[in-house]
Amino acid sequence: MTEKDLRESAKVAVLLGQLTVLGGVGIAAVNEVRELRKLGIDAELVILYRKKGFNSIRDFDAFDIPVVFLSDLLPPFLRINFKFPFFSFFSFFHISSIFWAPFLIKKRNYEVILVHETYNCFSAIAAAKVGKVKVVSYIWDPVSYIIPRIYGNKLPKFLLPFLKSFSIFIDKQIFKRSDVILLGSNLHKKTFETFDKEKPLVILPAGTEILKNPPKVRGRIIISLTKWDKGKNPEFILKVAKELRGDFQLLVAGNWSDQRQQTEFKKEIKRMELEKKVKVIGKVTEEKKIKLFSQARVLVHPIVEAFGMFALEVAGCGCPFILPKGSGVTELFREGKHGYFPDENDTASFAEKINDLLKNEKKAEEMGREAWKQAKKYSWKEHALKLKKTLENFKD
Repeated sequence: MTEKDLRESAKVAVLLGQLTVLGGVGIAAVNEVRELRKLGIDAELVILYRKKGFNSIRDFDAFDIPVVFLSDLLPPFLRINFKFPFFSFFSFFHISSIFWAPFLIKKRNYEVILVHETYNCFSAIAAAKVGKVKVVSYIWDPVSYIIPRIYGNKLPKFLLPFLKSFSIFIDKQIFKRSDVILLGSNLHKKTFETFDKEKPLVILPAGTEILKNPPKVRGRIIISLTKWDKGKNPEFILKVAKELRGDFQLLVAGNWSDQRQQTEFKKEIKRMELEKKVKVIGKVTEEKKIKLFSQARVLVHPIVEAFGMFALEVAGCGCPFILPKGSGVTELFREGKHGYFPDENDTASFAEKINDLLKNEKKAEEMGREAWKQAKKYSWKEHALKLKKTLENFKD
């Protein structure tokens, strides 16, 4: 597919399962559609299932792009959904959409489907069988990584061996049936290379918004922001907070997929006598998020992530970050210059690095400024240009 083909005829669907508050994948998909359209590509954001009670367009500031909710095209009796027991995200629509989504997608005459999130890949692959569609699978975490890491201590033990084997089978099928596999970092590259070393893998980091003039003056605010769910280990940041010295405010922001988990977290704050130091502020808008990132001394994230989009976003606002070694986003930055990358679960190292930045505002400002300079290389425009090049490499 040549550049001329892309400009004149290609219709691209950027496919998600749902849009959820503060989901990094949702942020990526919205910006991909926006920037691809600026490059002359007829891209649309396609959502398999509309989440009840959530204004996806408003909360993602997506008024300027076409958004299609496939579930809205179904008769009411087919709009059935529920989460499967033990899982944070895996839901009935991930299965049912394999059967109805391909026919709805075919009617819109897409030529390329860029599908995010592993669970949605089979709907895209099924659509490729029904119509002549190329499938680009953007894998942030393979199923064989998600199952043991996120659910290893939560699922019945007797199920784990079967689920691990089955998850590898699923990853192989996605790899085999996709025309191109995109990865946000090198973290999972070896997993897919074991399936077929000859098939190309494209490493494409996420992008971010870049502040024109990030503030130099930073408060004593520590921000920890993500979509909190099973496996994110928010309790770890409380252990770290207990080791911090001096005056500070730790803000825990972001939506919680399980309200019971949020309730237990607040109880733990009280038990550890951190009520004056730690505040749970929950869901924030994009505007509020940028404001928090612009005020914070440092962002802290507790677990290794395949990418870690919030670290890139906070760097775009001139703020340094601390997250575990091995996270995909650390491939874009330098330890000690842009942020710190201690070992996962190393409470002492996390606390040491945060204390260092709390007592030295100038150092935090200098690290944040260097992180900002580096983040400018990874704007959403640059992301879209690399994505466009990948699409142009398709052969008819």
